[in-house]
Amino acid sequence: MKNKFSIFNSQLSTLLAIVLTFAGCNDTKEEPQLSAASTVNFDAAGGSETLAITANIAWTVSGHEAVTWLDISPSSGNGNQTVTVTATKNTVTTARSAELTVLASGVSSVRVTVTQAAAEAPALSITNPANVTIDEGQGATFRVIASGGVTPYKYQWQISTNSGGAWSDLENLTGSIESATSNELKFLSVEAALNGAWGRCVLTDANNVSVTSDRATLTVNARPVIVSTIAGNGVRGFADGTGAVAQFDYPGGVAIDAAGNVYVADTQNNRIRKITPTGEVATLAGGGGSQSFADGTGAAARFNNPRSVAVDAAGYVYVADTQNHRIRKITPAGAVTTLAGSGMNGFADGTGTAAQLNGPYGVAVDSAGNIYVADMGNNRIRKITPQ
Repeated sequence: MKNKFSIFNSQLSTLLAIVLTFAGCNDTKEEPQLSAASTVNFDAAGGSETLAITANIAWTVSGHEAVTWLDISPSSGNGNQTVTVTATKNTVTTARSAELTVLASGVSSVRVTVTQAAAEAPALSITNPANVTIDEGQGATFRVIASGGVTPYKYQWQISTNSGGAWSDLENLTGSIESATSNELKFLSVEAALNGAWGRCVLTDANNVSVTSDRATLTVNARPVIVSTIAGNGVRGFADGTGAVAQFDYPGGVAIDAAGNVYVADTQNNRIRKITPTGEVATLAGGGGSQSFADGTGAAARFNNPRSVAVDAAGYVYVADTQNHRIRKITPAGAVTTLAGSGMNGFADGTGTAAQLNGPYGVAVDSAGNIYVADMGNNRIRKITPQ
């Protein structure tokens, strides 16, 4: 009996030792754990996605507080949990992202990147410019409005003067064209030659997508042509005076100075006449009415069928004295000298009277004082340089 009791005690002791050992194993502390997906992705429409957090401890999510387009719920928890991440609609044409951090005590934090795709850009479009009607010499403005696409925009205005047969890019031109590469094209002063021209605008966005507006028509009303008589009465003769009191005899050429005075080659009267802006006619040089030659001042000078006149910036008048085969020069005071030509019809280059002309018919002067002559009988254009 004693032996049986001893065996039972021994077995009970062994069982208690096993139980105590097992209990000691359960008291071992578990290591903290934290993990989550590294990315959450949204399309431009937004919505909600889930983020699974695996943990055996308490955790919090941060980084979303200042992100206006993003919401996290819940932002804290304990143990395994699914978090809802909500993004609003992206209305801009650039993608966006935010960085979230999942934090817990005693473990490394987990970084989660949230991305959202860019909104699709609206289709690029442009309004059509309106037709413009103006009077000659006025300014004209064409305007378009761009929308959609991706900014910044580029504008290029084009013009066609043959009903769309060919188009040319416009460029800014001082005093004539402004803003040829903006949404508003400006013509500062339009000539009648552009009547009926077409204009259009080519719009290109930052993605190099282009659209072209419909064409607009420019209508230019030409200035009315008004003919009036400033001097002369239609009767051949000679008389100084104002307006219709004055008389001329086959006037052959005119020129105008900076002050608005008109100079007349009064051919058959063999005189050079001057008309003021108020219409008063006086004889600048030439007298007697006969065909002759003489240098001198005012009526003392003589001409032979003068056909053309020109005037320079200083007010000096140049005369193609046709039948005298000379170019004459008249000062503002009326003093006449011979600039070139010997008086004999012929041809020779040279200085002053050493040169020969043959029936000089036309004369002009440039800004540098050079004189150009239509030497009719010699079939040449002559140049006289100032000395």
